Amino acid sequence: MFCLEILKDAVDRRSQHPEDEPLRYIQQLLLEYVQATYGPGSSTSDSSFIQNKLCQVITLLFIATYTTTWQTFFDDLMALGKSSPRGTWDNLSGVEFFMRVSLNVHDEVADVLIPRTPQEGQRNILIKDSVRNRDVRKLVTAWQEIMEEWKGKNNQVVEMGLGTIGRWVSWIDISLVVNELMLNQLFQFMDFGGKVRDAAIGALTEIVGKKMKGPDKMDLITFLNVGQIAEQIAHSAALQDQKADDYDTDLAEGTAKLVNVAAMDIVMILSKVCIHISPCFFFLGFTDTLQEEVDENNRLRAENLLQMFFPLLLRFFSDEYDDVSSAVFPVTTELLSLLRKEKKVSGGLASTHQTMLQPILNAIVMKTKYDEDTNWGDEDEQSEEAEFQHLRRQLKTMQDAVSAIDECLYIDLMSQLVEGIFDRMAQQGGNSSVDWRDVDLALYEMSSFGEMAMRYGGLFAKGQPSGLPAERLVNMLGKMMASSKITSPHLRMIFTF
Repeated sequence: MFCLEILKDAVDRRSQHPEDEPLRYIQQLLLEYVQATYGPGSSTSDSSFIQNKLCQVITLLFIATYTTTWQTFFDDLMALGKSSPRGTWDNLSGVEFFMRVSLNVHDEVADVLIPRTPQEGQRNILIKDSVRNRDVRKLVTAWQEIMEEWKGKNNQVVEMGLGTIGRWVSWIDISLVVNELMLNQLFQFMDFGGKVRDAAIGALTEIVGKKMKGPDKMDLITFLNVGQIAEQIAHSAALQDQKADDYDTDLAEGTAKLVNVAAMDIVMILSKVCIHISPCFFFLGFTDTLQEEVDENNRLRAENLLQMFFPLLLRFFSDEYDDVSSAVFPVTTELLSLLRKEKKVSGGLASTHQTMLQPILNAIVMKTKYDEDTNWGDEDEQSEEAEFQHLRRQLKTMQDAVSAIDECLYIDLMSQLVEGIFDRMAQQGGNSSVDWRDVDLALYEMSSFGEMAMRYGGLFAKGQPSGLPAERLVNMLGKMMASSKITSPHLRMIFTF
């Protein structure tokens, strides 16, 4: 490990001078070691820590030399996986090392989440251009062959292959991935179950998320049958009983992310119909596609796709597990932004859009309620409580957006919810017989409702409620007092209210 750290520092210092003799020596030294340790017939193996550090050093050496002195980089690494040049990918250690480096290469030259200097960005553009021109076709072929060779034998290799394709697809030609062989593999792996299935769904999500023009993206979503795939998974046995111990949260979260990515692109296309463009789209880096114009045919296509994905969005938004539901928060937020812009521009909503608001608001309210298995006040629950309060803040932002779009809907639904809970408490002789989670929900929503009522200039004007929100809030307060809320024995009620 210490020697590899020294080599890493040496590569870093000489990376601007790839033709220097010391760098050539390091290249030769590392290649010989890799061939001896991971190549066909090797009998030794490194620990996972050594492998990770070795991959890091090799990748840094790739960055420094690939465009100049080590143009056979990928050929040399692929040779580790075969006992003979025209044979099968039969050497597991060599295959795994090649896949690890493939993943690292993407992270170093194409991961958009890693901050880089302008010089590093320009360098990475040159490297990616060289890879696309020289090696990418044989790399994709190699990954496909490796997955085909090791399916059913070594799931980790298949997962690495799917992960590699999922990462690289963002900067290589989509046709290299969306082809008959790859799609057959992808859909086949979705039937494997477990981590292989999750990796296949993740790869499909990355493919769908690749940036392209709106009409092309709709073609891709339709061609891949993304909606049908997500619907089939949502109705599978593994996702039917959310209270069951064997409910597959990983599958639910992965599918929710797939729905989020596909539906987000559809919402983006529809947003171009409106006059104003959401600044959030520029923040997300979609400025290229936003310059397109959307004709009526493409608008109708996008609208039909939105109607197909909307039930799926609601299904995963309403999931009892917060990691699952939060996966579709981004597209829900953007959908509400779209509806708000539509209301502002046209003065109203299309009937198909108007009908979306109430189920969205219902789902938001239900997610705002404490889970049934929450025991508020337990010391072990403190971190979960902080996470839930963060979730509530996100939900409130979306709830406020619904209120801004259709205030009457918001007022009516909140009035029914809060007054209904307080009426139930009064009928049952106090809230000791009513679940404290319902009481908390009523009080929380009444507090949020009060914020809107105060925007009308206070509760009263000349002795009368200052508007419909104030009138409804006064009714809520009266119902609360009549329900004997103040006698609540639960700590959540006492400490918070």
